[in-house]
Amino acid sequence: MLTVSVLWTLLILLATVAVTPVLDRLLGRAACWVLAGLYLVAAGALLPASAAVLTGAEGSSSTEFSVPWAPQWGVDFALRADGIGIVFAMIALVIGAVVLAYSARYLERGRQLSFSLVMALFTLSMVGLVLADDLVLLFICWELTSIASFLLIARSKAAGEAASMRTLLITFLGGLALLTAVSLMTVRLGTTSLQEVLAAEIWTEDPAFATLVGVLVAIAACTKSAQFPFHVWLPDAMAAATPVSAYLHAAAVVKAGIFLLLRFSPAFHDVVAWNVLLIVAGLITAYVGGFFALQQRDLKKLMAYSTVSQLGLIVTVIGVGTEAAILAAVLHTIAHALFKSGLFMMVGVIDHAVHTRELRRMPSLARAMPGSFVVTLLGCMSMAGLPPMLGFASKEALLTGALDHDGAGWLVAIGIAGASVLTFAYCAKIVLGAFVDGRDEAALARIDGTAPRDGVDATGAIVHGADAHRPERLLLWPAALPILAGLPLALVVGVLDTPVARAIDAALGSEHHPHLALWHGVTPELGLTAVIIVLGVLFALGRRRLLPPLEARPFPVDGARVLTALDRLAERLARLLVRPLASDDPMRHLGAILVVFALVVLGALATLAGGLAPMAEGVNRPVDVVILVLVAVAVLVLCTRRDRLGATVSLSAIGILATLQILALGAPDVALTQLLVESLTIIIIMLVLQRLPLRFSAPQQPRRRGALVVAALVGLAAGAGMFLFMGRRGRSEVAERYIADAEEITGGHNIVNVILVEFRALDTLGELSVLGMAGVAIVAVISSLRHRYIDPSETSDPQVDQHPALRGPGTSAHRAISSAWGNSAALQLMVRVTAPLLAIISAVLFMRGHNAPGGGFIAALVGAAIVALLYLSTSSDRQIGPPRAPLFLIGGGVAVALGAGFLGYAEGGFLEPLHGHLLGMHVSTSMIFDAGVYLAVLGLVMIAVNLLGVGSSTGSTPPGEGTRERTDEAVEGELPGPLETTRGEPAPSRRRVGVGTSHLDSGTSPKEVGRR
Repeated sequence: MLTVSVLWTLLILLATVAVTPVLDRLLGRAACWVLAGLYLVAAGALLPASAAVLTGAEGSSSTEFSVPWAPQWGVDFALRADGIGIVFAMIALVIGAVVLAYSARYLERGRQLSFSLVMALFTLSMVGLVLADDLVLLFICWELTSIASFLLIARSKAAGEAASMRTLLITFLGGLALLTAVSLMTVRLGTTSLQEVLAAEIWTEDPAFATLVGVLVAIAACTKSAQFPFHVWLPDAMAAATPVSAYLHAAAVVKAGIFLLLRFSPAFHDVVAWNVLLIVAGLITAYVGGFFALQQRDLKKLMAYSTVSQLGLIVTVIGVGTEAAILAAVLHTIAHALFKSGLFMMVGVIDHAVHTRELRRMPSLARAMPGSFVVTLLGCMSMAGLPPMLGFASKEALLTGALDHDGAGWLVAIGIAGASVLTFAYCAKIVLGAFVDGRDEAALARIDGTAPRDGVDATGAIVHGADAHRPERLLLWPAALPILAGLPLALVVGVLDTPVARAIDAALGSEHHPHLALWHGVTPELGLTAVIIVLGVLFALGRRRLLPPLEARPFPVDGARVLTALDRLAERLARLLVRPLASDDPMRHLGAILVVFALVVLGALATLAGGLAPMAEGVNRPVDVVILVLVAVAVLVLCTRRDRLGATVSLSAIGILATLQILALGAPDVALTQLLVESLTIIIIMLVLQRLPLRFSAPQQPRRRGALVVAALVGLAAGAGMFLFMGRRGRSEVAERYIADAEEITGGHNIVNVILVEFRALDTLGELSVLGMAGVAIVAVISSLRHRYIDPSETSDPQVDQHPALRGPGTSAHRAISSAWGNSAALQLMVRVTAPLLAIISAVLFMRGHNAPGGGFIAALVGAAIVALLYLSTSSDRQIGPPRAPLFLIGGGVAVALGAGFLGYAEGGFLEPLHGHLLGMHVSTSMIFDAGVYLAVLGLVMIAVNLLGVGSSTGSTPPGEGTRERTDEAVEGELPGPLETTRGEPAPSRRRVGVGTSHLDSGTSPKEVGRR
């Protein structure tokens, strides 16, 4: 493992994510310098793998790494470096380091955690994506790049909110397409290995399947690489900070789509639908992006549309799919990453200097900022495809690749040439508009009424307000570096022969030996380039006449408006759909669902009644009839009781009878669980009843009849369903396997427990997470309750009269409650004896769970009974345990369960149990998992008891106190105290409520209401 270069690269990036919060806290924006260094270290760690790939030693220990991740599904955490992966990983790491160095001066002083942390996470995801050798890992990293991109745009506050949501919508649509493609490939081929999928014969044997999957992959790639009609998100995303645009939208996230197309080219480069879709979408995107770029007055938006156009050219040649075309795609990807990231950063340099990106408002900057002028000129020369820049070599390669198409080569080449004329035109607009022409005073006068007087004085100094300044070197040089690198690379472009060749090998699945050069002699491509240059120069000379009409008549519909209109349409349709259920009445929401369920089940029973298998022997016994009659009586009593206490007792009786039924069926562990859950549930219900009137309000007659009909239908349907499906078949194959093999595999005799903590531990972990969220929800809901004071002398509501907690001191109810305090003495004596016994029983149940009825859940319920008894035995309402203990128990339980899952990697996969012996007793890491369950369940019960049992005042605001609006701060602040004030008596005492409540002031104890 120590020699695995690809693994070390990811580990360094993972460590970078981990240390970023600390670095940001210590260094502020200067932490970007350290992060840039870590990126370069990660790139250095990838050099052995790069060298192995370039020398043709793919498959060596330094280029591949794989460990089982989810072996039950055949999923591995597999990494592999090949030509494509190396090129894109180096782009992500090297350009990322340069952008972070630039950010150290571009960003405002102070902490920038929302930027640096998400940038580090994005780079980890991007490098993981390009090195992934497993479809599942590839998809996960793909989605992580979308999420990170969303977060980096959204951090721009109000300007980025809508843009980030539109970006997320489009890229997640692509994610769904990729998920569908991954699922189809996995199911059809029976593997998630990327190498095996790409080498499969099915792509030639089944054209229909190849076409379907190829189109899905192409759609996914087009959403990420901003191809028409999904291009709208990229200009929209310019709301993000300039370093984000320079990295994500020039060198990283948009390149993820290009990478995906190249990665799957071995499978689809001969699929006609793949070729046609990419060529057509690419050319349309190139023209749309170029045209919209010419219409922009904002430099950053112009750069965004130019990126869309350049990506369209790359996608076009990938669609051609030949060796020359793939060479052009790889070479232009490298060139584009260099010149476009630099140009985006130069826009930030200009913005810092003159405080605007609006071309009409910019002074002529050539004399004031000569260094910036030269760098921007070189970057635009490379983008326009002019010698001697690397962009010239890549643009020539694009034309060569287009001409290599069999049948429509000249048509594609002319299409690329036309888009390149637009490229030359908007490059001229960038250079001349920002550095030569200066501001349009007449246009500014029309817009502003008066034109500002700032500009550039006779000495070339910038005069643009008091805070205008020249760009500092540490801001300019990182922006210039990638652009300047394109000049020597063009002169010695042959050094890229081997990297490009290895990328072509990976993209086409065979060995190739291309030769790159800046000059190839007089060729058709050179002729097309000459035409491009001539037309571009003519446009530049006539720009003052040609650009104003373009800028003055923007396209009437843009992507943001289309998406906004679709969103509003969807909202209107949603309102129409939910109008029948737009009510707080639960009957409207549940009634339709329950009635449909009942009709479906009863209809199925009527249809299948004649063909049902006979009931198994011994299923129906006399004791079942007795329990059925008793349950029916208890249900009838529950439905007819008008007082809440009586209804609760009836509900408890139903639970106890269900426990007896389970026990009669021979499942003591399930029966014990049911009994404990029932007991604790009743205690929690009693705590809730403290806050409610003693009797139910009388329902309206039509509502009561409707509820009765729905209840009868659902009851009949549930009973019919049980009759239809239960007791008519033997054990399933899975059940037989558990019975036959569970003990041998796990070493445990308790099949129920080993299923929960070993065979289906992932399900249990999910349930544990839901349980943790339930605890958090209880805290949020209870802490947000408004506590109100009710003066019973001012109301005739019989519900208030019935509630002892709402009566003041001196009343008969209050005296009865006061006399009940003595009840706690007997309970306190009992707890001294029972609590240690329950603790021992809990420990025994936990330890024996693998081999006998017990386990973490049952043991936790017994432990929770101690909490309930401690609460009931106290003489006043108080919290059990430290204030934050329940939350720590829940969080710690989930963390312990996850830790046990990660230990499984030592055996081969997540949640794989490790077995051994300790003091002659068989032990397993599933016991650690069970301990996590124990802690979380105990924490949940403590939260319920502490929050529901402590401080349960009800009513309205006391006289003279006015209304008190609840805020987040008020949850832990002062609120009205116990309800013991009547008219003419002092105002109630104050108390503190919340998770940390530890005591109450004197007054009526809600617990005493429950005791009575």
